[in-house]
Amino acid sequence: MKIALVIADLGVGGSERVLSILANDWIKKGHSVNVILLVKGPSFFELDPRIQVTELGFKTHLGLFSRLVSILKISLIFRKYIKRTKPDFILSFMNKYNIFVLLSLFKTKNKIYVSERDSPTEKLPKVTVFLRDSLYKFAEGVICQTKMSKDFIISHTKNKNVIAIPNPVSDFILDESIERENIILNVGRLVEKKGQKYLIEAFSKIENKEWKLYIGGDGHLKEKLINYVNQLGLRERIVFLGHQKDITYWYQKAKIFAFPSILEGFPNALAEAMTYGMACVSFDCFTGPSDIIEDGVNGYLVEERNVNELADRLNYLIKNQNKQLEFSKNATKLRNVLNKEKISDKYFNFCNSHL
Repeated sequence: MKIALVIADLGVGGSERVLSILANDWIKKGHSVNVILLVKGPSFFELDPRIQVTELGFKTHLGLFSRLVSILKISLIFRKYIKRTKPDFILSFMNKYNIFVLLSLFKTKNKIYVSERDSPTEKLPKVTVFLRDSLYKFAEGVICQTKMSKDFIISHTKNKNVIAIPNPVSDFILDESIERENIILNVGRLVEKKGQKYLIEAFSKIENKEWKLYIGGDGHLKEKLINYVNQLGLRERIVFLGHQKDITYWYQKAKIFAFPSILEGFPNALAEAMTYGMACVSFDCFTGPSDIIEDGVNGYLVEERNVNELADRLNYLIKNQNKQLEFSKNATKLRNVLNKEKISDKYFNFCNSHL
């Protein structure tokens, strides 16, 4: 099969990670894979050298008129490129780029599948919502991350060929030399919807002062969050790790994973933490965490933005090692459910079913 995968770039992000997993798996299975990047830039994810990477060179940070001209130019280049290369199917990621692909290839006979990554509650620009709802019906199929997202897309776009496929987890590599310490870990971009401020506030209520909080990730809120930590007098107990090329070390070093996100498509970091046997506590935001956590069985779900409840659950886990171990044992069952080869096959079978 000749497959084209489309995304803006391969920078840090959940969509970029999933695309790289699919591309690497499909090339190993003998398919021809072309990753088409709309923007030229550095890659955070490694691709098999046999994968063709095509950069279309869209320029960011332009004025409105120049941006529109650039989008039109890249759209025409993309349309000609697809006509010339003739992939068996095209799979694009993220609603903005799904819209770009569907518009660019309108009235062609290409088999286009789109992967919807946002939560139904994500506030999007009105023009994006209009174009998504108008154009998704022309896609051969839509891949969502959760059942709730699937139901939302069907009702809003009228495309009936919609499936919910969870995100895969990366290869599980256990280093038995790493010993767990009294660390609560959080991983995510430092942006409003990831909710680190709620976690920092909850951590200020932790009774056992020997525990530390480590936060992995970067983003525009970093300075504000650091200032907030200083205001609370927690500078010695909260560590900002920044971007980590290999976050799996920390999944094995920390004992508890806290996930205070208030808006999720599918929580990759939470899923990976669970596969590494971490005892997890998460806000029960509209979609995502409840798809993988069974409250009280393999983790705790707490009311969104409820700092006191989050602190209570963290304090309880800190005091109860048996509950930590119970959650750890049950959470590792996700390794099989979210195995990357299995998820990759689900993506491929869906995209291949109508050819």
